[in-house]
Amino acid sequence: MNILSSKQYENIQSQPLKNLKIKYLPDLKKAMPFVITAAFIAGFSDACAGTGGEEFADVWDTLKEWIQGTLGRVVCGSMILVGIVAGVARQSISAFAVGIGGGIGLYNTPSVIESVLSATITPENIELLNSMNNTML
Repeated sequence: MNILSSKQYENIQSQPLKNLKIKYLPDLKKAMPFVITAAFIAGFSDACAGTGGEEFADVWDTLKEWIQGTLGRVVCGSMILVGIVAGVARQSISAFAVGIGGGIGLYNTPSVIESVLSATITPENIELLNSMNNTML
């Protein structure tokens, strides 16, 4: 434990506050891009997702069929087999678990993407969002 003498205490008390350095203040030059970005985003009141892009529907259907079809099952199976081999080589079941997790994750990716990114907004929901936006201002 460090105890100050009365003279040291008086020296500390007599120092003006402007000589004290605060080490943990953020550097404003580094923070400015974040502040500008936050102000720019806060300036938008309404945001709506686009409904176009139907020309890429064939690409999505092809990828979905590849992932959940025979090709995807072969890739998932080979991930599991590589996990088994790595688990035997390392004498650990963790590599086997990673192989199974990767295979299951790959197979379920299209359904997860469709459920997360296919939100629909009805006119009633838009009115509700607008009323909430007006009450927050």
